[in-house]
Amino acid sequence: RATPAQPAAVTGPVSVCTFQTNVVYSISALTGAVTYLWTVPAGCTITSGQGSTSINVTMRSTAFTGSVTARGVNGCGQGSSRSLSISINACPKVANDNEFIKDLAVFPNPASEYIEVMFHSSCEVDGRISISDILGKEKYSQNVQVETGKNSYMIDIRKLSAGVYLLNFKEHDNSFTKKLIVR
Repeated sequence: RATPAQPAAVTGPVSVCTFQTNVVYSISALTGAVTYLWTVPAGCTITSGQGSTSINVTMRSTAFTGSVTARGVNGCGQGSSRSLSISINACPKVANDNEFIKDLAVFPNPASEYIEVMFHSSCEVDGRISISDILGKEKYSQNVQVETGKNSYMIDIRKLSAGVYLLNFKEHDNSFTKKLIVR
């Protein structure tokens, strides 16, 4: 019997923003692994998934470059680790606020795997996030329950072809549209 093999790759976004939440990193299951050990840059927090093939991470409050690392573990010990270098950036806020929605931000942009739509709301409302191509054909949509305070929605965009898209957030009679570039 031996320790688990080294993971082939750690997958997840390589460019994230300070305070970003629910950032997902994962590896494929490893033969012989009983559990999985993850480490993240100092100041970041694994909010769920430690011991599994997928974790959710909340990013630190200051810009930083570091690594997300995973390894398999069994009764013989820890296997070799695999790391993914990430950049934690201080992302700018996007203007176009109203009395209910403030500090709307979409990041990273340009993006290739995941984006996060983040904003603050002064009330609870039903909303809808959609992504359309430049011709107006809807490629993604999600209904959301907006909470009072900070709201954050992670969207997987890996199925979108490279190009320019319009991300739309709508609640009641208010609509916000942002340009999104997919690489």
